[in-house]
Amino acid sequence: MNTKQCAVLLSVLLPLGANAKQSSVFYSQDVRSLLQARAATDPWGQQIRDQAVRSAAPWLAMSDEALWNLIFAPTITRSWMVWSNGFCPACKKSVTMYNWKIDALAEPWKVQCPHCHEFFPKNDFAAYYRSGLDSQSLFDPKKADQTLLFNTDHPNLHDPLHRFGVDDGEGYAEDGRRWRFIGAYLIYGQWKQLIVAGVRNLAAAYVLTGDRAYSHKAAVLLDRISDVYPSFDFNTQALVYERSDPITSQGYVTVWHDACEETRELALSYDMIYDGLEDDAELASFISRKAKQCKLGQVKTNVSAIRRHIEENLLRDALRNRRKIESNFPRTDAAMAVMETILGWPEDRPAVLAVIDRFIARATAMDGLSGEKGLAGYSAGCSRCLAQFLSLYSRLEPAFIADLMARHSNLHKTFRFHIDTWFAEQYYPNIGDCGVFAQKAEYYIGASFSRNPIPTEISAYSFTSGYSLFQQLFEITGDPAYIQILYRENQRSLQGLPYDLLSTDEGFQQKTAAAIEKYGVSPQVHSFNKKDWCLAMFYSGSGQNQRAVWIDYDIGGNHCHADAMNIGLFAGGLDLLPPFGYPPVQFGGWTSDKALWYRKTASHNTVVVDGHDQMPGIGLPEAEPLAVQLDPLKKHERGLTTCELPGRQVQAIRVSGPGLYHGVQLQQYERTIGLIDLSAEASYVLDIFRVVGGSDHAKFTHGYFGELQPFGFTPTPAADYGHGTQMGSFCSDPSPEFGWQARWSIEDRYGYLSKDSHLHLNYFDLTREAEVATAKSWIAFGFTNEQTAEIPALMIRRKAERAPLSSCFVGIFEPYTSQSLIRSIERLEVVDAEDTPYGDMSAAVLVQSVDGVRDLILAMDVENPADQIPCFRTTRRAQVPACRLTTDAEFCLVRTDAHGALKKVALAHGTFLRTGDFEIQTDTGAEFIEVDLEGKTAALAAGRSEAIKSCKMKSQRLRIAVPAGK
Repeated sequence: MNTKQCAVLLSVLLPLGANAKQSSVFYSQDVRSLLQARAATDPWGQQIRDQAVRSAAPWLAMSDEALWNLIFAPTITRSWMVWSNGFCPACKKSVTMYNWKIDALAEPWKVQCPHCHEFFPKNDFAAYYRSGLDSQSLFDPKKADQTLLFNTDHPNLHDPLHRFGVDDGEGYAEDGRRWRFIGAYLIYGQWKQLIVAGVRNLAAAYVLTGDRAYSHKAAVLLDRISDVYPSFDFNTQALVYERSDPITSQGYVTVWHDACEETRELALSYDMIYDGLEDDAELASFISRKAKQCKLGQVKTNVSAIRRHIEENLLRDALRNRRKIESNFPRTDAAMAVMETILGWPEDRPAVLAVIDRFIARATAMDGLSGEKGLAGYSAGCSRCLAQFLSLYSRLEPAFIADLMARHSNLHKTFRFHIDTWFAEQYYPNIGDCGVFAQKAEYYIGASFSRNPIPTEISAYSFTSGYSLFQQLFEITGDPAYIQILYRENQRSLQGLPYDLLSTDEGFQQKTAAAIEKYGVSPQVHSFNKKDWCLAMFYSGSGQNQRAVWIDYDIGGNHCHADAMNIGLFAGGLDLLPPFGYPPVQFGGWTSDKALWYRKTASHNTVVVDGHDQMPGIGLPEAEPLAVQLDPLKKHERGLTTCELPGRQVQAIRVSGPGLYHGVQLQQYERTIGLIDLSAEASYVLDIFRVVGGSDHAKFTHGYFGELQPFGFTPTPAADYGHGTQMGSFCSDPSPEFGWQARWSIEDRYGYLSKDSHLHLNYFDLTREAEVATAKSWIAFGFTNEQTAEIPALMIRRKAERAPLSSCFVGIFEPYTSQSLIRSIERLEVVDAEDTPYGDMSAAVLVQSVDGVRDLILAMDVENPADQIPCFRTTRRAQVPACRLTTDAEFCLVRTDAHGALKKVALAHGTFLRTGDFEIQTDTGAEFIEVDLEGKTAALAAGRSEAIKSCKMKSQRLRIAVPAGK
């Protein structure tokens, strides 16, 4: 069901005005009594109440007239930035994006340079604004006094600075540049700081104190907001990145994503103060007088009329105009459900629950999430929204969350997703638009854990608690990870928990302590393959020796990159193969060359074919309606898992997706990644990438900060790759030695490691007939500053005069600290049962460690779209004569020690393996097996013991040892 259908269904299920609101819903008398009791008796509650009173004090001190006059009309062009890629006109230093300072209470109608601290505009805009107020007390630029448009520091008409920094509401222009000081101030100062924050603070003070002076003042603001709110339309009245887009520039006062949250927050604030307005004759008198005085054409002579006015022009106007609050899923659906609940609960309960069920099903469909990309950002926006939504509704019905989880099994995965993907509680795979290059994520991103029940974050729900929610999730599911996360997010302390004024669980801290004592402080994470989200991640090691490799094997989804088959590697405490992060939009917006670069295929650790992106036009403006553009699964296509070996020391996966490459028609686009343990402390990564189609295959590897050293090739200056990449300093060797090596000597740019640490990343290559080039890749440090850097990169490239080119890129990554544990790597011949060699697309790799341990890895080309002879898909037999290996497995590993004794065998998608005097046979249903060999025993490390039909050494059957629990 698309968003338009949901909106239509919502209006059918929930007829506007069907039930007249009678009382507060989320902030009933019982809720307010509990809040006020906690504020009176609990020291922390007293602090929160006192802070709320202090926060509301500026608005409480204002007259009703002054509050009423804070509201403005949509007659001045609003701007999301002063100048997105601009500088200060006084000191000339860069001030991009959101870096201008605004304090509307202290310096009304001014923005301040963060460098030279000059205030702009230089004219007295307050006086100019007042001179332009019309009969309805709204600003009309045609009525404003133009003589007030001068620099008050330079009043002399002949002073060259007389007009410097002067803004009439449409910006200050100089040499073709424009600074929209007032346009941005209206959003961030007048609207967010004076109006929305005023309503928030007054409403919170009311529910915490019961003092109706606060509800009265909040109602003055809400009523006046409701006078003008329907007339605001960001689409036709405002700018983002200095331009207006008729499709994406939706919203009310602010652009769509903020408009959604602000509308929902204003609605909840209205629900907070609803009961406090009863019999407020002074409010009715003032509002009625202003309506007559300003000829508003509205009769608001009593509180009921004022309530109807707010409900109609604020809540119901948003329900009728979903496009103005259309935001990242599921925020709009959640906001609309909240507003419908405020207007019609409990009478409309069945219809509201039906709407909630529909968006929860969609919000959890992809391994517990919506499928939106930006793993550590927009993806988490789904679960963060759900966390606060669930917390809010749990106060209406104690069993609300448990009942919802019973109806939606994927909801059990929602908050686990960002636990499973959080490497060492330090890094997330920054897939899609999220994060900063190689920087840590040192807090759990899947939910908010604020200690302030009245948070100021735009997406926050007041008086909800992530701590209480995760306690409930633990009680419902029994999963200790929820307790461990809430404990960690409180700095592994019990003090203050659960930071919830509405919690009645006096044993919360004791229960938390008992769970931590029983289960430990950190959640257990394991390797996984999330086949809906198309992300596989292999973990190994523990503590400082923990490492992980991941692969992302899909395209599409909102906030995606063209990054199918991208890989990442965490080891040694760093993100060694980091995605670049959130696009650097500060250099000219989303469609600037630098922002587009971050989303291109070539900026990821994957293969580019014929210079084209996997998704042509990635990042360029889209023509679809905003609701379609915000679909979390727009243009989403999954790759397929075609082979898995989730072993204990041998973990491997093969994923395929030729259809994921839209830029070129491919017959094969398949990658195999394996994390192979050499010891408890060290691993290497096998990387095999098969591509068939096109005539130019370029495999990119963008590393970490530091120096890249070549071994076995001599790079000399060469032409840049081009194709819109932000790369340079290309040095190439068209004919490197076979088995060449590259080494990254890591520079600890962020100071994450100890001073005596010496971390390296080796890459060994076994790709035949390929050019190798070193290069520098441009990156930025986030999107709020102008800091940039270049990082060393590798490009391995194969070309043909005509398509289709077949390439098999084979390599080994090895992260290490003091000394490499790999002595050598070789690529061996693979033949069929008749000793006919297989083509280059199948690979046998021999890895020899410095201690003499030898790993033979065989990875057969099963797809073989080019129909090379022999074809493993039909022969199902492969031999590596140099190691006396014969098998029908699609993937296998054989390990011997320094004396040649067999120590480990692992195979996937096969029924037998023979090597030397050893033979193992499995049933056809065995997808994978891993066994460790010692004497007359084969210890099962992974797989099903019952799948082993026979396991022999020198024709003698070995005893199968099965670990406890298998």
